[in-house]
Amino acid sequence: MIQNNILAIDHGNKNIGLAISVKGDLPLGFKTLQNSKSAMQEISNITKENNINLIIIGYPNFKFGDSQIKKVDDFIVKLKESLGKNIKIKRFDETLTSKQANRYIGKNKKIQHQEAARIILEDWLNSKNLFS
Repeated sequence: MIQNNILAIDHGNKNIGLAISVKGDLPLGFKTLQNSKSAMQEISNITKENNINLIIIGYPNFKFGDSQIKKVDDFIVKLKESLGKNIKIKRFDETLTSKQANRYIGKNKKIQHQEAARIILEDWLNSKNLFS
């Protein structure tokens, strides 16, 4: 059983979607942030307020191209600098999560990224066989 509070992140060019799972329970969409300079501080505050120990970040595959992968890699570096060493950050394949999110919630841009983050986190939890 997972003892961590987990934050999932779906990083987009304009928005950053967040989802949370408390101690491995089913994840819930949490918030959508603008991808701006203040996003790092907001994520830092969220990790403190929710006792986050682990972050799962959606990681694009090769078909999205090197530029998208580089953007996520750069974001991860900044995240590590902002949060320090106490919070683990893991990459997890985000293939088709935006399409799934659109299928579930339509093209509602306000919550599309947080739904994608929820799917990423649910897939990660499923990969750990928590719901089998």
